[in-house]
Amino acid sequence: MANIFRSRGIRIKKNTLDNKLSINMKCYYNIEKNILEEFCKKNIVDKCLSCFEYSINDLGKIDSFNFHVDLNMLDDNIYIYQPIEIKNIIFNIKKIFDDSFRNYTIGYRLENNKFIGKTFYFYPTIWKKDHYGIQGVTNLKYIEEYYLRFIKYFDFKKGESMNELRDFWFMIKKFKGISISLNTNNQIEYKIYARFDRESIYNFIKTKTSVDLSFSNKYEPLILVAQRIVGNKITGYNLYYIN
Repeated sequence: MANIFRSRGIRIKKNTLDNKLSINMKCYYNIEKNILEEFCKKNIVDKCLSCFEYSINDLGKIDSFNFHVDLNMLDDNIYIYQPIEIKNIIFNIKKIFDDSFRNYTIGYRLENNKFIGKTFYFYPTIWKKDHYGIQGVTNLKYIEEYYLRFIKYFDFKKGESMNELRDFWFMIKKFKGISISLNTNNQIEYKIYARFDRESIYNFIKTKTSVDLSFSNKYEPLILVAQRIVGNKITGYNLYYIN
């Protein structure tokens, strides 16, 4: 069966030690029964999760499975094996943002076909009769309040990274959410997801990383951008396209 394409991601990543850049690409596909069954033979998946996509990196390897969370079934036991640092952030998400933010998606990350960790995605949601749906935030007052609480909670210090975070945040047209994970170096990594004016965000990323994204025009439209953060450092950007 042919893979059914969903979206494409470009990752611009800055090494925190030597500032060298790497650019990688991966594609996301609708989940296939046989691929999911093979994954579930080796990994325990909570009953409140339903897989909707997997990704293949530019080496041709599967590197993630993404699951929707049944928020009507979700309880704190799903975080039981997470480090206390991750749990503290998860349990404070609504204080940093607001009560609409819920753990809508969980990603299982793989490396060389081995599970290496989970990513927890929190999105602003709205109740729709019998379930929660995602509703991005366009109110600039709320977006500014999110920013102020975010830098306070994570104790961002004045400097180059804080300026880059601020400039990114105040270009946002629609705030879409945040993800939290523990990377392979046991560092907490966040990604801030939002929608932007394409030309403005391309110019911004070129200024900050020297990467000219004109090569990505063939993948338009651009549907989402994420700023990557480790500690108090900006470590790169992810861009997502539906072609």
